[in-house]
Amino acid sequence: MSEWARRVRTWLGNPFLVAAIVALIWLAHRVPRLSADAMEGPDMPAILGALESDHSLGAVASWFAGPWVQCPNYYRPLTSLVHLMDFLVWGRDPWGWRLTNALIIAVTIPALVWLCSAGLGRPWAGVVAGAALLLQPLTRQMTVWPAWRTDAICGLFLCIATGAGLSWIREGHRAHLWLSLVALLLAILSKEPAFIWPAFAAVAALALGHHVRGGILVLSSAALAAAMWLLRIRCLGHPLMGAPIVHVQFTLSRQLWQLVMLLFYPVAWNLSFTYPAILGEAYSFMHGALYKALLTDLLVIAANVVLLLHLPRIWVVIWAWRLIMYLPSMPFANLYAFYRYIPTLGDALLYGVAVSAAAPWLGRFARERFDRRRAASARSEV
Repeated sequence: MSEWARRVRTWLGNPFLVAAIVALIWLAHRVPRLSADAMEGPDMPAILGALESDHSLGAVASWFAGPWVQCPNYYRPLTSLVHLMDFLVWGRDPWGWRLTNALIIAVTIPALVWLCSAGLGRPWAGVVAGAALLLQPLTRQMTVWPAWRTDAICGLFLCIATGAGLSWIREGHRAHLWLSLVALLLAILSKEPAFIWPAFAAVAALALGHHVRGGILVLSSAALAAAMWLLRIRCLGHPLMGAPIVHVQFTLSRQLWQLVMLLFYPVAWNLSFTYPAILGEAYSFMHGALYKALLTDLLVIAANVVLLLHLPRIWVVIWAWRLIMYLPSMPFANLYAFYRYIPTLGDALLYGVAVSAAAPWLGRFARERFDRRRAASARSEV
């Protein structure tokens, strides 16, 4: 029995194994609830129609030399391959396509552990970050809409690229530099926000302080992104991210306000809308939504305070991710929910690293209180 208990403790001491268990528990909860309803929206009919009309080897090769499977305005060959895999396995079965999205998100949880372990030296922060990501309502929506997998795939590879890149900056493992560039390439082949990752790498290099290795990462990733951008122009004939927005009515001040609301969500949202709406009603102190908003605001503020006090460099890295990964969504004319998924990975990291930083202090506090109570009990017995 003692040997079995020792093995269990050893297993539970492995953050990657714990992350896998968390992902499996989430899948066991989420998969039976996946809907078999028709895949609505303008995306899936276009994807299914293109795959049904032609999914020969020539068509697959054309995704790497021209538009992806959905439309002529984007270059996403890797996402097209995932679409093809689902089409060959599931056909038009919506449940199977949603299962693939759930599996992609489940694999992202160990990737977050890798990011925190290799890149930040805090593997358990990745476990908490993964749990925080799974609790986000947006994560559930990612499994509802199969076409949203573009962001899920891109986010997965960006997590790997970030963990390897930060590891190269901190410790100089050359293999991690190459891994970071390969993962970045796969992310670029999945969706366009990956093109801006070198800007995040630049801020991370400045924050972590290893400027030579950071400069190598920034220059190599920027060269890779530029080469892929030129290839994209060559394949599609124009440098735009996608279809041009003909007319944007948002003023610059309104766009900046939206960015502030995104960066400081949910605090900014609650201060602007939730609290005024609730406090204007009778018996507002009895509303559960009021206390839920207060709790979420306090958690966000506490996480930021903990990181600012204990890990200010990592706080800068996480906020750089959250800010920079929102920029591809400008001018915020059509800010669909899935645009927030990749920046939300930064929100999950914020909670994960904050908990890992606060855990030792909370542990010492709990032990001190326990020791004082035990000492007081011993004195009373005497």
